[in-house]
Order: sequence, then structure tokens, then C-alpha cells
Amino acid sequence: MQSDGVKRDSDVEYYKRWSSTNGFMPEWCLEGGYEADGKILYVVAAYVDGTFTPGKYGHHLSGACIPYHHEERVCEKWYRISGEVSNRPWIYSWEHASNGNVPRNALRADEEMPSEGEGLYIGRVHHAGSLIPCKVHRTHRCAYFGYDGKEHKSTEYEVLVCTLKSGQPREGEEGEGQKEVKE
Repeated sequence: MQSDGVKRDSDVEYYKRWSSTNGFMPEWCLEGGYEADGKILYVVAAYVDGTFTPGKYGHHLSGACIPYHHEERVCEKWYRISGEVSNRPWIYSWEHASNGNVPRNALRADEEMPSEGEGLYIGRVHHAGSLIPCKVHRTHRCAYFGYDGKEHKSTEYEVLVCTLKSGQPREGEEGEGQKEVKE
């Protein structure tokens, strides 16, 4: 990362991925799933006890719902994923993974945000007729999601991956791929 806050790869500039929402839904937010009744859920993140953690938001919710330490915490200040990079949109897609694995080009939630925890990836889980945005925790070998006020876990999940519209992979990958997590 250069001092001006811009990552460069083949003359393509990658600007800050997360934007503060100041507690209200901005013009653009990445849809990540839905409630069983069809209400849309968006991919968001918030700081909880110093850890930048992904979760969900919907117009019907009182704030960002973040799974953290056996609870689903509601945060009034949260962040959304930025939609534009050098005036070219990202292509976001979801890939199936399990047991702590993440695909190549997986979007790590805290790669640009200071955080006390280890790297968390953005995921989503099918549960009770819903598709819920959540966090993937590699060393715990699962995804954690908030549902009905509690944090739950699943070893099967989808992970958000990101490329530029031109098909170039996003810069800064650690080459995690589908590596097996060792205990």
C-alpha cells in the first residue's frame, strides 16, 4: 500500500473498498442475500470490540447486524462496500467453499481497515429459508452468521470474490486459494 492510500497494479488504481454510511442506507450497497420473507439483505461491516467484522443490513433492521461472540450485535455506525474503482465497477460473485477454505480472489473484509482480530472474509450462508451475509473465519474453519439475535456457525458457505470488469483479478491477493486450514 502506498502512502497516498491507493494500491496500483498494471496502472489500475484500487481505491478504498469500504465507505462509511453514517448509519443510513447510501445510494449503492451490495446485495448479499435475503430474509425468508424476501426482504433484501446487504453486505456491510462494522467495528465490534476493535475488530472490523462483516455482517448484514436491511431496510427493515435497526442497524447493521454483526455476528460476534455468540450474539448478533446491532451497530449504528457501519460501512458498505464501494461500488466503483477507477470509474470501472467491480464484478462481485459468490463461490461455494467450506471448512475454513476461501477461493482465490476472496474478498477479505479487513484488508484496508485497522482491526485487532485476524483476517475475516465476506461470506453468506443459507439458513431457515434465508441467505444471510456473514463472516468467514479461516482458523475456526467455518462461517459465522447472525440470526434471531444470536451468532450461529456453518461449515458450508459461499465467499464473495472480486475481479475488475475487464477480467483482471484484483490486486493484493495473498494466494490463499482453496488451501486446507491446519489446526
